[in-house]
Amino acid sequence: MVENGIIERMDGPIERASNLVVVEKKSEDGILYLNNRVIVPPVLRETILSQLHVSHLGIEKTKKRARELVYWPGIDGAIEKMITNCDICQRSRSANVKEPMIPHSIPNLPFNKIGVDICEFASRNYLIIADYYSRYLDIAPLKSKTATECINALRTCFAVHGLPVEIISDNIPFNSYEFKRFCDQIGAKLITTSPGYSQSNGFAERFVGIAKNLIKKTNESKKELWLALLEYRNTPLKDIDASPVELLMSRKTRTLLPTKTTLFQPRIIPNISNNINAKNYKSKKYYDRSASQKKSFVKGDKIWYKNNNKGWVKATIIDTHDSPRSYWIELEDQTIYRRNSKWLRKRL
Repeated sequence: MVENGIIERMDGPIERASNLVVVEKKSEDGILYLNNRVIVPPVLRETILSQLHVSHLGIEKTKKRARELVYWPGIDGAIEKMITNCDICQRSRSANVKEPMIPHSIPNLPFNKIGVDICEFASRNYLIIADYYSRYLDIAPLKSKTATECINALRTCFAVHGLPVEIISDNIPFNSYEFKRFCDQIGAKLITTSPGYSQSNGFAERFVGIAKNLIKKTNESKKELWLALLEYRNTPLKDIDASPVELLMSRKTRTLLPTKTTLFQPRIIPNISNNINAKNYKSKKYYDRSASQKKSFVKGDKIWYKNNNKGWVKATIIDTHDSPRSYWIELEDQTIYRRNSKWLRKRL
């Protein structure tokens, strides 16, 4: 009999045939052994599996324990199936291994692609607007976190800089019908992140942090926010011999700092998108060293969904979303969510 590269025989010494190992079976007190492992008959295999899993250890540890004591053809597969289908083990599993990074591409034109987010500080709300190309930052106070307030703030911004082609945002309130209609009216493609996966809008998240620091420090120093923002926009970027305002407007803007008049003259600045995309690619290579690509899900797949409050719970893929690695899922109670594959894994 051949099983997993092993030729089994009842008597005789261990022999080798090419890359196959011949092992010896022995009988003792009516029990059949395979190299000191009890050969378990079919009628007892479920009982042995249950005993092996009494401590709810992982697949590899359970296999190692079994390899010391028991054997039957296909035991490794049986262990994998048992643990994969154990609700107790699956609900308490750790989070998925991170997947390879999908960096946002940098456009060739300023204010072509922007990220928007809402920042809250000291009980006040602000709309954060950041340009992917120039890193130009705008901070607009909001009366509330409604789509109407955000749209009004964006109209003021767009009247100065023009209409973007793409808007990257979180969901609330940007996934509302009102905001989607506004994007359609101005001919901008709206891309929203999967709920619970804010890192896909990491660009805007980073500028939320910058904005919070500006707001906090100007409050503490009793300075005016708009002056601090003016200085930020005129400060050269790291590794780039130009400031955000120069990349956006091809000129410096006047601040309270003494500046030679000739420096306000417009100048041609070489396109920087290739350099930024190259830097992003290097970051991706470093990030992906500890990442693992997994297969995509398809409609009808049975999955486990990582619910922060309840651990892993059972769900089903009901559709895919336009955004990368984003899916519509339905829980057993018929609740429907949109989630990133970071929080999903296949269920047998």
